[in-house]
Amino acid sequence: ASQRDPLGQLQQQQQQSQDGGHPQPSDDFVVLFVGECGDGKSSLVDALRDPSQSEQPAIAKCAGGVTKEVRGYVGLPIGGRQAILLDTPGMGDADVSVGTLISLIESALLHGVDALVVCSSITNPRMRLGAQLVQQMILMGFPSKQPAVQCTVLCGTKHDRDQGGEVDRFLQSAAPSFFEPFPERGVTVTTSKADCAALVAALNAVAAAGRGRLHYVPPLASDLAQMLGEKLGLKPAELQRELEECRNRFTENSSRLERLRLQQQQQEEFHAQELRQQEERCKQMFILQEQAIRLQEQQRQEERAHTWQQIQHREALRSEAAAANAAVEDAAGAAHQQRMLEIMGMQHAVAEGRRQTERERLVLARQRSEEMRQRHQLAQNREEQSGVIDRVGSALYNAGRNLFG
Repeated sequence: ASQRDPLGQLQQQQQQSQDGGHPQPSDDFVVLFVGECGDGKSSLVDALRDPSQSEQPAIAKCAGGVTKEVRGYVGLPIGGRQAILLDTPGMGDADVSVGTLISLIESALLHGVDALVVCSSITNPRMRLGAQLVQQMILMGFPSKQPAVQCTVLCGTKHDRDQGGEVDRFLQSAAPSFFEPFPERGVTVTTSKADCAALVAALNAVAAAGRGRLHYVPPLASDLAQMLGEKLGLKPAELQRELEECRNRFTENSSRLERLRLQQQQQEEFHAQELRQQEERCKQMFILQEQAIRLQEQQRQEERAHTWQQIQHREALRSEAAAANAAVEDAAGAAHQQRMLEIMGMQHAVAEGRRQTERERLVLARQRSEEMRQRHQLAQNREEQSGVIDRVGSALYNAGRNLFG
């Protein structure tokens, strides 16, 4: 799951507001957890966070404290809004001085919060130093104290460790002491690591009231040091000096972080502009490539059309040549056939002449044969006549002889 950086977003919105900009309005419900070391702030944050969007906070196993800076976590929805949980170092942390702690809490308050959760263990019925610190910061840092108190939840932690009357003593002693300076009391709940239902209900009620973000105005370091010095048993001058140094350091760090953020933003804008220019160049190249592709395709189509025309022209020429050759061949064939017919006719005429001649020759031969026969017959007839004459003459001779004999 993706991890958000809620504290970074709040810091960016705050800086934009200070620079006169117009940050996008956030609908997140911001909750600030404060208290002493080991009072269970990080355990409450862990119980209320959204595991899919925030990593697990480090939880102390001793009273020394683990959280050394303000850390933001994305929480489960409160009042239908996304919750942003700000965990702070605990009062009494040996690694975090009072001045540093105040500056860290102030930096979180300056981001703008919707609710304050003041954690205090029920095992100590007195109002502890962490609660006293927040009490004085509310009294001195919020011009209108009533909305701030109405958005503050005093949370007695570790009620599962109640050994008999400790929860009652906390409700009867610590809670009244905390809300005593204010015109009205806020909400007091008790929780444990396994049971945060009362705290969730109280935060849902604050969200439903819709009072908006609390706006903290840092009081003068001298005034805050004088008041806290008396409450916490510290030297006001040393606390003032430390608080001023911490505020200056946080201001410098914020300025440096803002400069880095602006540089990063400028770099991101530069890279975004480069990406846009590159994207525009890519679009232009893509358009040019598309145009080149279209031109190539058009050229290929024209070449195909020209080639097809050439093929059709060649086919037409071939067809015309074939038709001409066929016509020539047909004409030659017809002429040859005509010549053959003429030759055959001539041959037939010659053969017919020859047959006629042969018939005439045969007729002539028959005529000659008939003449010869007739001549032979005439000769025979003459011979017969001659014989008859001879015989008649002989007979006549003989008769005359006989007669005249």
